[in-house]
Amino acid sequence: MTLDTLQAIRHRRTIKAMSHTPLPATPVDKAFIETLIESAYWAPFHYTAHANHKQALTAELPFRFYVLDSATCREVAKRLQDSGVKAGKLQSMLHTADYLIQATWTPQPHDGAQLFEPSLANMEHIAAAGAAIQNLLLAATALGRENYWGSGGVLRDEFAFEWLDIPKAEVLLGALFIFPDADSDMEGVEFKTSPKRDKRGALGTCYRWVTL
Repeated sequence: MTLDTLQAIRHRRTIKAMSHTPLPATPVDKAFIETLIESAYWAPFHYTAHANHKQALTAELPFRFYVLDSATCREVAKRLQDSGVKAGKLQSMLHTADYLIQATWTPQPHDGAQLFEPSLANMEHIAAAGAAIQNLLLAATALGRENYWGSGGVLRDEFAFEWLDIPKAEVLLGALFIFPDADSDMEGVEFKTSPKRDKRGALGTCYRWVTL
């Protein structure tokens, strides 16, 4: 199934697919993932990534993506359990996902103790990364895949960055779960949608015309 742009925007929803036991790993579809990443790649951005962030991944874009296939998702879930880390629903989503894409953004270097400075450049980096994530999720929706944009939970922690070889200078903006398509065997999987989808308010409450 392929939806047009407006259909994909309206159809996209936040959904968690969770299983207490790991689903079997699925074959990797590199062409599918490349389609998602290319959709993100064309997101608008203003400031480029600082040279400090252009080491292993050299793109000028102020965002990066780290892709885990289903087998790696299951291994991360196992490591979390073996390490005694309380991952909550994240664990059960790792049992189910075909892919997890860790989406980061690249803060401007600074000397302070905080994670990043509240600068215009950083604000635009975050906006660009958010636009890239939305493009990616819309592409997944258009291709018939349910998806979930999470904040990452324990996958934001330093140990998780070390496991996945993500540079510590980057900041996680989204843990993007891509779940199996509708034709897959999902017996025993619990689906939970976000209640916020129906709490947006009327369309007219979020904009107004400006005249001078």
